[in-house]
Amino acid sequence: MGADVLRYLGRVADAVSIPLLVQDFNPGGATISPTEIDELNRQHPNFKYLKLEEPLMIDKLVSIVDTVGDRVGVLEGWGGLYMLELIPNGLIGAMPGVPLLEPLSKVFRLRQAGENDAAFELMGRLLPFINYSLQNFEVFLQIEKQLLVNMRLFESASIRDAPYTLSSENSEYVDELCAQMQQVIGSL
Repeated sequence: MGADVLRYLGRVADAVSIPLLVQDFNPGGATISPTEIDELNRQHPNFKYLKLEEPLMIDKLVSIVDTVGDRVGVLEGWGGLYMLELIPNGLIGAMPGVPLLEPLSKVFRLRQAGENDAAFELMGRLLPFINYSLQNFEVFLQIEKQLLVNMRLFESASIRDAPYTLSSENSEYVDELCAQMQQVIGSL
């Protein structure tokens, strides 16, 4: 990641008294290393949380936990996709999109409690929605807003002009996915 970024994050940490969360999103390139996480936390104890967003992050999570212990809690982004594999290895939470907070929270609690069959079963019901939405960030925004409208939490699913517009076939599938998610959420 480099000294410049660590200096920048240090300035941010010094400017606030609240716990600092750093989002480490870079699926295709260099990201913050466990050593840099350790250094940043030792110099700035209010750096308490790291949100990882990259595929195949279990090895990185284990390395972070081995290096910093529980001084920096690691959260998973990426729609909650990797929660099941990460929870037994030190993940402290997830930061998915708003509509799936409740069911993913339940998956998290089930897995932490060792109720693995129930955690896997519920996650299996969520995966079609998660997998579809993660194909493209514009799709993620559109499908999440549509589900929020269907749940009557938003009045409109309108978004800024998106570079990707769903075809009618994709829109029909999004409607199916949203209906399925409403059933899952309703069953909780």
